[in-house]
Amino acid sequence: MGFKTFAAIYLAIVVIVSAFVIAVTPRLGTRNDSASSNHFSVRWLGFIPDYYGPYKDDYPDYYICINDLKDSVLTMHIAMKIENFENSSYWFLIESYTTPPDGWTLTPYQIGYINIDETKTFTYSNINRIKPSSIPERRLTESIQLVIKAYRDSSYTDLYSQDNFPVTFHFIDRTSSTWTILSYENGEDAPFQNWETFGGSGWYQVSYEKYRSWPNSLKHSGGLMGKWFDTTGSFSEAYLICPVYLDVINYFIPRIQLNYTDYFVVDTALNKAAWFLLTIPLPLDSVTHFRINGDEV
Repeated sequence: MGFKTFAAIYLAIVVIVSAFVIAVTPRLGTRNDSASSNHFSVRWLGFIPDYYGPYKDDYPDYYICINDLKDSVLTMHIAMKIENFENSSYWFLIESYTTPPDGWTLTPYQIGYINIDETKTFTYSNINRIKPSSIPERRLTESIQLVIKAYRDSSYTDLYSQDNFPVTFHFIDRTSSTWTILSYENGEDAPFQNWETFGGSGWYQVSYEKYRSWPNSLKHSGGLMGKWFDTTGSFSEAYLICPVYLDVINYFIPRIQLNYTDYFVVDTALNKAAWFLLTIPLPLDSVTHFRINGDEV
């Protein structure tokens, strides 16, 4: 594909898009490699909040911009839910199903005991990936295969059944020459313009604490903040990359909305203020409203 088929829209906020590791997926179907069928229901919650709506699961993968991140080894967090509808209780474990791609390290995690008709949510964080130093081709897509196993005993030796499924990650290098930058804002020579506030004055502001190579960034202190973005139909993909400082007071779950509908909800609640590099695909052939929202829990 040609150079001009890929859109990077920058906003120091950059519109090519990437974020704190985020993802979405619908309910997983069961696949059991031992015993009979339909044993337990594994539901991957990653960005599927049961308590929000409306919600879209158009983007079932994780998108990560590799530029300006602090850590050389990235830790992934995947929220999940297990519903045990069997007539017995079991001990559950999650681990890698196949050998992961180069650069990945996955270790088992014992989820614990789940009783009959009990539902348990958890976050699997024993997933690490060495951060790519650069991606000349602009985007690197990799999948890992996970498996959740049900055991009859607390020592995890007597296997009852299991369910395996893939999780896909897209790593984006915004400095690749194959991107076209449609929009760029850094708060100084390219000021933040036309950002809307909701919920009262002072909910967001330009932060003069510098974020990596960008002179300034946005700061979100609650409520809502948003902006309209144009996308061009001649491009095959477009992303928004947005560094933002989330000023958290209590436990806080960030949400990203496109056209006022939730598309991403972070897997784990935040309990301290921190910088995030948000990355999200933008729809093509349409004007898109991007908004950062959040709820205290």
